[in-house]
Amino acid sequence: MIHQLADPAAAAPLFSGWDETLILSSLSGMMGAVWMDDDMPDSAMCILGDFAFYTGRPSENLLRFSPEAGPRFMILTPRDPAWEAAIQNVYTGKCQRGIRYAFDRSKARFDRQQLEALAGALPMGYRLQDIDGLLYDECRKLDFTWDFVSQFQDKADYLTRGLGVAALWGDTLVGGASSYSVFPGGIEIEIDIQEEHRRKGLASACAAQLILRCLDKGLTPSWDAANMISVQLAQKLGFDSPREYPVYFTDFFGHP
Repeated sequence: MIHQLADPAAAAPLFSGWDETLILSSLSGMMGAVWMDDDMPDSAMCILGDFAFYTGRPSENLLRFSPEAGPRFMILTPRDPAWEAAIQNVYTGKCQRGIRYAFDRSKARFDRQQLEALAGALPMGYRLQDIDGLLYDECRKLDFTWDFVSQFQDKADYLTRGLGVAALWGDTLVGGASSYSVFPGGIEIEIDIQEEHRRKGLASACAAQLILRCLDKGLTPSWDAANMISVQLAQKLGFDSPREYPVYFTDFFGHP
C-alpha cells in the first residue's frame, strides 16, 4: 500500500545528498508531499507540482501510483540508473527521456550592478511590477503564467510566501518570473514570456529583478533549467556550474 507521510522529514535519510529544492520543500512540509510503499520501506517518492522524484530501492508500486485520479503530465526524476530502468519498464512506450540542468546555489555569484542594468533594460512600452493580488488573479487565468502561482494554496498564501515580478505591455500581463515553489530560506524560480513578446530582454529583466528582490529579503534564489537557452540566461544572471541530470516526461502518470 502507498501512503503519504504525515512527517515527511522521516524520509530525509533516503533523500540524503540529493540537493533539489523541490525535495527540500517536500521534506520540510512547506510544499509537496512524500510517499512511501509499505512493502518497500527503503523506497520513497516526493511530488511537487509536475515533478516526481524517486529514491531508495526501485518500487514499481510507487511508479504506478498517483495521488490524483486520472492520467496527467509529469516529469519523473530517477535518483540512479536502477530507477531509470524501472521507469523505462513501467512506462514503456509512454515516456520520453530528456535532460535538465541543475545549478549549485552555493556557487552563484550575483552582481547587483549588473542585475540592476538587466532589470532596467526594457524596450519602450514595457514595465515591470511586483506580482500583487490583482496580478495573482491574472496569473491564474493565463496558461503561460499559471505556474507562477499554481503551487500556492490561494492568493493569501502566495502574497505571504511567494515572490514574483510581472512584465507588462501597457497594462497587459505578457510574462514574468516568480516563485514556482518555496523551500527553507529560498525560492525556485519559474519564468515565462508570452511568445510574441520574447527575444526583447524581458526574461532577463524579470529574472534579474526577482533575484534582486530575493537578495533584499535574504532569500536564496534557485534555478533549474529545461534547456540550453535557460542555462545561458541563468549564467548571465550569475548562476554557475550547471549539472545535467536525466528526466522522463509522461502524460500517463499513475496510469502507465
